[in-house]
Amino acid sequence: MIEKITALLAASLITSSFSLAVFNPLLVRAHESDTTHTEPALVQPDESTLKDRVEKHKLELRTKLDKAQETRLKGRCKAAQANIAKAKVRSEEVKNRRLAHYAKLQERVDGLVTKLSAAGFKVDDITSGREQVAVKVEALKTSFTTYQQALDDAAAIDCVSDPTGFKATLDAARKLHGDLGKSYADLRKTIADVLLPAINASKVQINKSTNKQEKN
Repeated sequence: MIEKITALLAASLITSSFSLAVFNPLLVRAHESDTTHTEPALVQPDESTLKDRVEKHKLELRTKLDKAQETRLKGRCKAAQANIAKAKVRSEEVKNRRLAHYAKLQERVDGLVTKLSAAGFKVDDITSGREQVAVKVEALKTSFTTYQQALDDAAAIDCVSDPTGFKATLDAARKLHGDLGKSYADLRKTIADVLLPAINASKVQINKSTNKQEKN
């Protein structure tokens, strides 16, 4: 029975899929050079004001517009904000679905650990893998939070009176969307490289124990 549980759990981990296509960067095309994104850190939600966050984005991204760019952006930004608001809704749906999925997987892993421990099998590797996955899930939550904050800000800013701030905030959302994808990729890698091998190793333990009992 325990072997069947490990097999089912391993299969569910392998077949887990996810789409992060919740933001269209073509809403407003930014003219910027490619930059290298670092792994998103575990941070607390930004509780500063909208104005403070916008000014921070301006400074960090060194956003500047010429007169022609300002005029063009003022004429397009209101329509873009409507699409950004829709992107936030889709992002929330994806977040809720994915985090619920991983919460369920973690519950199943906990159940497996309980059963294996009761049967006398070693569970240290599975427990360690589960803890590492939990850290990555928290990083994914943080990435969703910071990304959605940027979407909220881009939708809320008075883009006509501050087109530079709007572009800076939109560019920040695009960067954070990339960070969100990296967080998810990191989570999947941890599952594939750490947790899944530990679960599969437990199947080997069970098979050896079963074969030994049959011989005796």
